[in-house]
Amino acid sequence: MSDYTRKPKTPKGGWKQVATGFSHTVALKADGSIACWGYNEYGQCSVPAGLGTVQSVAAGGFHTVALKADGSVACWGRNFEGQCSVPAGLGTVQSVAAGGFHSVALKADGTIACWGRNDYGQCSVPAGLGTVQSVAAGFEHTVALKADGSVACWGWNQDGQCNVPSGLGSVQLVAAGFKHTVALKADGSVACWGNISTIRTVPWDLSDETWFDLVADYGDKFYFKRVIPDRIRRTEKYKDMMLLMKL
Repeated sequence: MSDYTRKPKTPKGGWKQVATGFSHTVALKADGSIACWGYNEYGQCSVPAGLGTVQSVAAGGFHTVALKADGSVACWGRNFEGQCSVPAGLGTVQSVAAGGFHSVALKADGTIACWGRNDYGQCSVPAGLGTVQSVAAGFEHTVALKADGSVACWGWNQDGQCNVPSGLGSVQLVAAGFKHTVALKADGSVACWGNISTIRTVPWDLSDETWFDLVADYGDKFYFKRVIPDRIRRTEKYKDMMLLMKL
């Protein structure tokens, strides 16, 4: 097994979803199969034989998580902390997320399951959390968007990444980075909290009318899909995706 794998050619039908870990990339093809490339020391890029059709993917520090079409979950890569040991009896899952060394599953009933490293409580789902509609995983913290539009965070909080701002209001999407958390609010504005040494205020000229989707990387990038180029300061173009660097 090679320590590195190369990016494959773009498949017929294109890519459906892309996720990035510390040093590897996972892409879901339109036909439901997966391609992985990058650093492969722990087998994070070695897609299991017979995996079957996949509906979504997530990439952790050195592991990969796949949500299969039947609602089951498969994980591969580094498993020193148990992040690839899918719990028995997990049941049907509707979405997945991957942190530095832990994995998160949002089950069909709106509850959350977490497994892997738990040294900061990132896998200890709060009692009374209630129904959740989406999840995100940072390096060592977990974020849940509840059914009522409120946000809950738990895990490593040294930089305030789990301190949800008071008066945040209704949120429609969440993402988590290395030491920070991002929320796309119902009104189209963005709120960020956590490590302020590397995160700055969201640019004033982001139009709320341009939002389509938001994902956050572990490193020094935010990714915004379908953002109008001339509304962003000093951006780099990637077809219909814009790369907004931290200031």
